[in-house]
Amino acid sequence: MVGPDNGLLIPAAKSLGQLRAYKIERKYAASSTFHGRDIFAPVAASLVLGETPESFGPRIRALDLLRELS
Repeated sequence: MVGPDNGLLIPAAKSLGQLRAYKIERKYAASSTFHGRDIFAPVAASLVLGETPESFGPRIRALDLLRELS
């Protein structure tokens, strides 16, 4: 899954048994409002085509991500 660190992906990741996270550091031309289109979609497409998560940036501790929103 590719998305922002806003707490919403944590439940989905837990249900899939995945708790690895990577910071996207590769530079993309992005507007201030459409990160899904400008950043996350190209990253997701690249992953589908075989790039590894590590190619976008370093692995980060899953415990440092936001937790579920109450």
